[in-house]
Amino acid sequence: MRKFSKTILMVAAVLAVALAACGCSGRDSGQKLVSDFPFLQRLGADSVAAVVVGDELKVDDGSPRLLVGDATLRALLGKVMPHSALGEAAYPAPCYIVGIKRMGSDRLVVAYWLATDGGGLGFMAAYDRSGRLTDYMNVGTWHYEQPSYRDEQGGTAIVESDRVTCDFAGHGAFTLVKENSEYEAQVTGVDLDKWQRMSDVWSQVREFGYKLDAKGHFVPASTLVKKRVGMTADQELSYAIDDLGCLPMSDAKKYDKINRQAATLKLADPQWMHDLQPIVRDAYDRNPAELLMWLNAHRDASSNHLAAVMATIYTDGLEEKADLLDAIDALPSAEARTYLGNLVDPWAPADDQ
Repeated sequence: MRKFSKTILMVAAVLAVALAACGCSGRDSGQKLVSDFPFLQRLGADSVAAVVVGDELKVDDGSPRLLVGDATLRALLGKVMPHSALGEAAYPAPCYIVGIKRMGSDRLVVAYWLATDGGGLGFMAAYDRSGRLTDYMNVGTWHYEQPSYRDEQGGTAIVESDRVTCDFAGHGAFTLVKENSEYEAQVTGVDLDKWQRMSDVWSQVREFGYKLDAKGHFVPASTLVKKRVGMTADQELSYAIDDLGCLPMSDAKKYDKINRQAATLKLADPQWMHDLQPIVRDAYDRNPAELLMWLNAHRDASSNHLAAVMATIYTDGLEEKADLLDAIDALPSAEARTYLGNLVDPWAPADDQ
């Protein structure tokens, strides 16, 4: 019996060492993470410890969150998150870290929440030990639940609900579970501050699986629709468009995927170009040269739909054309600069033409 107990203890010790080595031991301490990833020092070990997550990241109103100062935010996300996305300089939208998770021995995933209207924007970024950003992607709304309509006589309300949770499976894999719905609720608070869920108007649950590869890239591995009830075709299309904005920055096929969706939208929605404006603007902001070179490589107007979307961004006056011309001038290929210069020449608001 004594020999058996010693054997169990030895096996447990070996397993503990192995789990710690692969980063699968659940929650790291703040001190340990800061030691292994020194770029986190600017956050402080105690603050890091507060937002380290185990096997699940679930954000709600009471979840721990770490406010990220402007200088730190620029250091962590300056290459992929334009300062304009944070709101006006005088009234910046606060950005929080809501989760930090070690993925293997030398990779770190950080979950952020930008506190804008309508539940804000959730996103995730991957870093190596030196703090080099290796990938980035939007995820949707971590948590939002708010009545949008109230029947004063009946005491009921329609509540909009969005939630994204992240399940970490170990070995560099994780799943984003996205739940969206509108439901009827019984209101018990005077100012819509309390309600009880009654029945769904419509709802959906989808799972998006990813793997973090050796380069620190978010690699899509699976997509599963687990539930979809009561949704209209327009609602399904709207979420399909939103999903395009959640493609990882490293996805080499992201522009092809957006372009294919644009071809479908072109047949279904007269406003298709405007529907895709936020997606294309966001992709361009992350890497202007990459999108410009995609436009250069896809010159056939009959199959290149992103050029038409880009054109409306400037004809609608949403972006400064001078910045676009600067980005074109910075391209190393003279042929690409000439072609793209001619392509964008007519892209200006009607009043400027």
